[in-house]
Amino acid sequence: KLIKVLEKLGKEYERTGQTDKAKQVYDVLLRFHKSDESSFRVAVKLVDLDLMKQDFDSAYNRLQKLEIPKTKDVDTQLAISNLKKQVRITAINNHERYRKMDDKKEVIRYLHVADQFYATYLNKYVTEKAERNEIRMYLAEVKRELGNPGMAAQLYKAIIQDQDEKYSKEAAQLWVGSLAAELKKKSDSGEKPGSSPSDLEKDFVDASDLLERSIPNSTESKESRLRSAQILAAYPNEKPNAITRASKLAKDAPQTQQGVLAARLWLQLSPEK
Repeated sequence: KLIKVLEKLGKEYERTGQTDKAKQVYDVLLRFHKSDESSFRVAVKLVDLDLMKQDFDSAYNRLQKLEIPKTKDVDTQLAISNLKKQVRITAINNHERYRKMDDKKEVIRYLHVADQFYATYLNKYVTEKAERNEIRMYLAEVKRELGNPGMAAQLYKAIIQDQDEKYSKEAAQLWVGSLAAELKKKSDSGEKPGSSPSDLEKDFVDASDLLERSIPNSTESKESRLRSAQILAAYPNEKPNAITRASKLAKDAPQTQQGVLAARLWLQLSPEK
């Protein structure tokens, strides 16, 4: 009886716009009653109320604790559907707010919210391949804006591995760009290379090969092919591979800047006769 009274009181506060009081009632209800699907629906209401007040931190923290029940209950299914929409809309709206503002430092908080809610949506609510890769593309863009090209590269790679016809070609280009940015970041930090290519460098070479197959005559492809040869040239055991790549690029694109630089590299690496 107490539970029903509290539910009714919370709804009445919601109806009259007294969201703070509604939240207090629902929080009390959750503390007393955590075991069934009605408690899940109450938790969803609390997320909704947090989002209405743009209390994104509180909403995000609640979402991390929510376990999505497998259910045939119509009310619970509706609550899950609404929750999924709210998480997606929150991520997209905050991403758009960031995109539209000129002073990016001032609105960086919107990008952090988008990051949290895209990741939550991707990890908890996406089931279809097409939507999964759509969200990965959005999240990767956010990661790049936040100065984390390495995580963006992982997302682009996952899209390519999914063999998604809609996004794979664009993801391949962005994968190469993100890896290049991460390589520069590592170089600028003073991190010393090892005796063989790092996993990041191997990924870049793989991404370059994929880009060559996808858009073989593009400037982006030729630049990444040159960069791959240069990366491999730094390691004695990879010298034959570097020569092969440099010579092929020089022959494929002799009139381009990338082809000329590849020819020079080829000459530098070739054994003296």
